[in-house]
Amino acid sequence: AEVVDGSAAMWAARLPKSPAEAARIMAATGIAQSGLTAMVEALRPGVSERDLLAAYLEAIASRGAPTPPTEGVVCATPTTGPVALRRLATAAPIEPGQLVVLDAGGFHRGYEGGVGRTWVAGGGATGGHRALAQRCRAALDAVIATCRPGATGADLIGAWTGTGEPLPPVPLAHGL
Repeated sequence: AEVVDGSAAMWAARLPKSPAEAARIMAATGIAQSGLTAMVEALRPGVSERDLLAAYLEAIASRGAPTPPTEGVVCATPTTGPVALRRLATAAPIEPGQLVVLDAGGFHRGYEGGVGRTWVAGGGATGGHRALAQRCRAALDAVIATCRPGATGADLIGAWTGTGEPLPPVPLAHGL
């Protein structure tokens, strides 16, 4: 048996994608978008995260993807205090004005695509919602600007924390 150098395999995976691979990623993203659309259409005060998860699962299954890439698809955040993200959906009713994180993904022929959005249950973003969105956008923009060849994870963390935001409970970036 031949031993494969893990770093060589990683570098090969990082190479530009072929047109066929790009098409599969785009198809997977289309599946994810259909799941996101289903959740947005079902989102209103009184529904639960599990209701939204069910709408997502039905939508991606109807597109030929019966398994989501992750369990963490929907999370209604607390209305006061720090934003806390959970990965498992609950049956608690979503309250008017609650921020709801929707993180839809899809698989297609071995490739994954994903889309994510945060919505206000019942619509009507407040000044506080808009201020939070601006802070998050500034921190995210700082991380994106740092994503260059040679950048390290420490560089990304420094870019985020340099905006004054605490580190989130999820990775700032992932991928090959």
